[in-house]
Amino acid sequence: MKHSLLLIFALLLGWNIQAQVPNGTITYKNYLSLPAYSLFDLNNKPLLTTSVPQKGKSLVIVYFSPSCGHCQEFTSNLTARLKDFKKVQFLYVSAYPLADIQKFTTDRGLQKMTNFTIAHDPEFKLGTFFAMKELPSVFVYGSNGKLKGNFDSKLTIDELVLMANE
Repeated sequence: MKHSLLLIFALLLGWNIQAQVPNGTITYKNYLSLPAYSLFDLNNKPLLTTSVPQKGKSLVIVYFSPSCGHCQEFTSNLTARLKDFKKVQFLYVSAYPLADIQKFTTDRGLQKMTNFTIAHDPEFKLGTFFAMKELPSVFVYGSNGKLKGNFDSKLTIDELVLMANE
């Protein structure tokens, strides 16, 4: 089953070619603001990406895999430094099965953290939009709603603190 899921995910990542415009620029870099995509919350209820950002706060989107070691380590390091993210809202998104996302969330106590929204992207729409290449992938939108930067798994928490709190 895991191999089937990995194969499906790999195929979905291959579709990111559609996320490029003719001049080769990746789609999300052409948008100034986060587009509206339909995702699902942990109760499998619709969640629109544009409903997550809170006024006056930066938005950090973390696209992750529940079984990814880098994603687990990144999340542990992030939650250990939550006091450094006072004006930041987090949107954790995954295309993996909802049960796996729920377990990841519960194991790390994310559902108790008021500045975390967890979402399921079963059709990999947001992943395709962002032309994802590795996990975790991190996208930072400023409090003005504009994209400030995108990062891969090599992003440190110190770098994220600086970017998200500017």
